[in-house]
Amino acid sequence: MHIRYAAAVIAAVILADPFLAKANESDADAAARAYFPQACADGNERIAVYDPTMQSLNDITVGATAHSVAWDHSKFEALCPLPQLYVYHCHTTNDVLTRFPSGSQGASSGDFGSAAEMEFTCAKASVLNGHPAASLVHGLVTRRGEITKYGFTAPTAAAIDEAGTRFGRLLQAAAPRGDLAREQTAAEDLFGGLNSEYYARFLRFAMETCPDGGIERCPGFTVERLAAALPPEARMFARADAGLTEGPKPAVQDADRSLEGILPQGGGVAELTPETLGGFVAGGQVMVSICAADAQGLRPCGQATERMVRLAGPCPSIKMAILDQDKHPQARYLYPVARDRSLLLFKRNPKSGLNEQFNLTTMGEPTPELIGFVLCSRAPFGLPGFTMPTAP
Repeated sequence: MHIRYAAAVIAAVILADPFLAKANESDADAAARAYFPQACADGNERIAVYDPTMQSLNDITVGATAHSVAWDHSKFEALCPLPQLYVYHCHTTNDVLTRFPSGSQGASSGDFGSAAEMEFTCAKASVLNGHPAASLVHGLVTRRGEITKYGFTAPTAAAIDEAGTRFGRLLQAAAPRGDLAREQTAAEDLFGGLNSEYYARFLRFAMETCPDGGIERCPGFTVERLAAALPPEARMFARADAGLTEGPKPAVQDADRSLEGILPQGGGVAELTPETLGGFVAGGQVMVSICAADAQGLRPCGQATERMVRLAGPCPSIKMAILDQDKHPQARYLYPVARDRSLLLFKRNPKSGLNEQFNLTTMGEPTPELIGFVLCSRAPFGLPGFTMPTAP
């Protein structure tokens, strides 16, 4: 720690020069662009921190899926004595949402919630270890090397720092467990509140920019426009690099959400929300219908349910669910480029090993035999020797 703190003192002097600080950020961006396309080639997100004193990118990932990532707190805290850290994670999808920071209405922290927790962690560590809190720069990296920076306004960053400092002092004073639990809960509420605020502002931007819901065909739906649309009272900001625009990331960000309360009793068709969709489809062999009473390309929920039950006939193990767009208007932004949003199919991708949404290549209405073949490897048309190839 003494060596690390000495390096931090030297770095503090160097980073006081704005030209060198800018050079450090350019070096950090270059390291992230070089590392993440290969590191995230398996389709899972990863997170890494650039140390400008050692000019090294440190991967601190401890768990990841295609839509979420967990980080090693002890490794991260060891870097907190440095005055400036550059934190990056990759977005691995290829759709119009990929360049946008993620968010949700549920318990999942999203990109802003995770960033707030990191700011809080460094503030806490500064009290416990007797060094100034690091200043963090947060960025997401796409597969094409585009970087979107995001973070918090000064008053918000100060509030997060104050919460982390307060928690550190309680730990330092060996405060009662109840006091620590209350402070931790308050901090988690702060992280969740920032996540929810960003998600609400993102949805408002999407609805105002693309009122017909066609975000994949909406020229104004860009990170640059979102950054300009965030009002002065917003507690966060986002800014994009000068890279090319890229296409969508599904609005449901966490595939590990709890399924409690959404699985139907005794089989049948479940009813989902945008927050529970990711967890429901994570196991594959799933049909989901986004439905609405009167919306282009969708069917009424009753008709959608009957259709899925009919198509799943040859394979009772298929899980089925509806997502009512009339109840959840944000559902219009889910899987915008799917061929048929009224019948979303999910199965294991043999190349990535992940359960993903896919489109049928056949024309016209699918048959029960076809669904049984593609989701359950059932022999089509009663031919016992015709089987669906499986992944090695």
